[in-house]
Amino acid sequence: MERTELIVVQIEEAKNLIKADRIPQLRLAYILLDNAVEVMVHRLIESPLAHQEWLAATVARWKAAQVNENNAEWIADHIRELEGGVMPSSKIKSIERNFDEKVAYAASLNLIPAELLPALKKLHEYRNETYHRDKLRRELIRPATLIYFEVACAVLAANKPAVSYSSNYEPGPEISRIIGYLGPGAIFHSDMYELIAEDLRKGVGMENETLGEVLSDHLNARLDGMESNLRFLKENMADHLKPADILRIAQADLSGMPSLEQLRGRRYVYNMNSFAKWRDEAEGFKGMQDRTEIFNRYAQVEDFLEPLEEKIQDAAHALDREIQLQMDIARGK
Repeated sequence: MERTELIVVQIEEAKNLIKADRIPQLRLAYILLDNAVEVMVHRLIESPLAHQEWLAATVARWKAAQVNENNAEWIADHIRELEGGVMPSSKIKSIERNFDEKVAYAASLNLIPAELLPALKKLHEYRNETYHRDKLRRELIRPATLIYFEVACAVLAANKPAVSYSSNYEPGPEISRIIGYLGPGAIFHSDMYELIAEDLRKGVGMENETLGEVLSDHLNARLDGMESNLRFLKENMADHLKPADILRIAQADLSGMPSLEQLRGRRYVYNMNSFAKWRDEAEGFKGMQDRTEIFNRYAQVEDFLEPLEEKIQDAAHALDREIQLQMDIARGK
């Protein structure tokens, strides 16, 4: 119960920060929620990973056991049977260190809903940008924090002990107001986590339609920026280049100085039709109902378009710097 209270208080504090509805507080809420989710998932997989270590040790003991002609075949069969369930130690270490592998492992054991995986991976990626690289997606911080709050509550609710259990720990107000103070040795039922998650959700949220509109508008704004950068590149490069040529150049490997005809003959991941498809995707967000599903779909689109967005932006910035340099040279600077 003590460990549960630590997480509940952390999510409750994130909830209070969300209610402030300012970017500094939303950033802190986001970091708190990410940590709460990672700790909860770590706790969920503690026992399965410990079992893996026990299994590996058991196999090692059987291999070290003395074998004679009477038991050799039985022991060999038993070792093969056990080894089939042993996870390599390198895999265990990777799960313990890597967030994506940790949540994927939890989902593979049905400890958290599998439909949360895309959102969890993308939300944690945003957290790494914010925490490690000081990159803050200001236009996304509010909807992303609200979604992470919902996901954190879903992970908490997924904690379903097989049996009820007792505790002599007296919980604080964050838990006792939900389940009541039941006194020393109280019995806490297996649905306790669902009750706590349901209470935490009260008073915080974004309407499904609003979330779809926010993410739709945001995606369209990013596409507007990409198209604006392509126009800038087109206006300041050779007149005979077509918009599709600019898009090819942004994606191409230019080592070896390929000709324009060679560039046009290559196959590319993106073409001019990609923008229309992404705008259709953006429009589709508005009709979706489930918040996690909306964000998962947005994350898929973002993962696909972001490499191109960065390439176009880098090309536009490089051209702009070159233009400014030539202007400075012309002015004698």
